Amino acid sequence: MVDRVRKTYGKTVAVDSVSLDVAEGEIFGIVGPNGAGKTTLIECMEGLRRPDAGSIRVLGLDPLANAYELRQRIGVQLQTAALPDRIRVGEAIEAGIATLRRAATIWEASGSRSGRPFQWTLLAEACGRSEQSAAGLAAVAEGLAVVEQTGAPLFEAELWRLRGEMQIADRDRGATDGETPEGCFQRAIAVARRQGVKSWELRATVSLARLWQQQGRGAEARQRLADVYGWFTEGFAMPDLRDARRLLADLMPGA
Repeated sequence: MVDRVRKTYGKTVAVDSVSLDVAEGEIFGIVGPNGAGKTTLIECMEGLRRPDAGSIRVLGLDPLANAYELRQRIGVQLQTAALPDRIRVGEAIEAGIATLRRAATIWEASGSRSGRPFQWTLLAEACGRSEQSAAGLAAVAEGLAVVEQTGAPLFEAELWRLRGEMQIADRDRGATDGETPEGCFQRAIAVARRQGVKSWELRATVSLARLWQQQGRGAEARQRLADVYGWFTEGFAMPDLRDARRLLADLMPGA
């Protein structure tokens, strides 16, 4: 609830005694020309600016007095957003992973059937790309547990593929629960086939073919990958198909 909020900058009145009340579940927008004070009003509601007069309550909280508590419960995307100029690459990666981990935790609390495996998949992939395979394996385990508990198979194939990839990356940890990387890839392929999702079958087959290539099973890897790649008739500019095409070329005899 916004009650008679006023905000000025010197002699310029940006927000002049504005009041509004938005009920739970209601969608609203603030319309007006540039300079009408729309952004200033929203920033006051977010606790980013202090109004000169009036009062604001969001979810029953004062955006200034209860800033920390409120920011755990609302999402905000400003018109322009960027990482700080001096942030280090590692800090940016950690910030992104922390955001994904928090999102996964929130989805867990929501009890959603389809959204929860997706969030754990995103977190696992991010951990894998940043060479945090132990954390990635933990995220995969959470995602697979949700699939088993809810019976919602969405992203199951990708979770098994990621598990195999991170087992390879985390060789000190080794296979878990008796599942080897090859076993994980084969399981991912089987799940994707059962669901009829060729894109995930291709992705898992690429992972399996790379593993076989490293094991000296190049001919077998090429045949397996060619069988799946040959199913596609379009979309060859997509990253997964480009990766498959490059790997097929690498697997050619004499390459």
